[in-house]
Amino acid sequence: MDKKDILLLTVNASQTKSLTPVQLQKSLFLISQAKLPELPEDIYLFEPYHYGPFCVDIYSDAEQLQKLGLLIRVPSPIGSWTNSVVTASGAQKASELEKAISAENLKFIQAIVSWVQSLSFSQLVKTIYQIYPQFRQNSVFQG
Repeated sequence: MDKKDILLLTVNASQTKSLTPVQLQKSLFLISQAKLPELPEDIYLFEPYHYGPFCVDIYSDAEQLQKLGLLIRVPSPIGSWTNSVVTASGAQKASELEKAISAENLKFIQAIVSWVQSLSFSQLVKTIYQIYPQFRQNSVFQG
């Protein structure tokens, strides 16, 4: 299982099969911080950025998944960003990947995504800063 597989599992773990850019970044950040034994050690490397932990590789991997027809990017109805959305082929691939990961780790990924989606943008960023203050250093967020 590689990091693109984890990205697909993460978006698929959403009840809506869709994540905003900040939800995707923060979900994968928290998953990578857990250092689960089944996941690649180099899952994603994050640096402090405008809204906390950020990894540009997530966007290039999402773009590769889009080229494979597993994800699409759709404009957000409430902002100028695009959300990552699992396609039918992506959901089928994610279902296969779910069989290759322990139930415990799958539940962890699902719990992280559910928690991230339960928070507003500002609640999510504030909470990440409280837990990981070192990722606040380049922030433009004043909330």
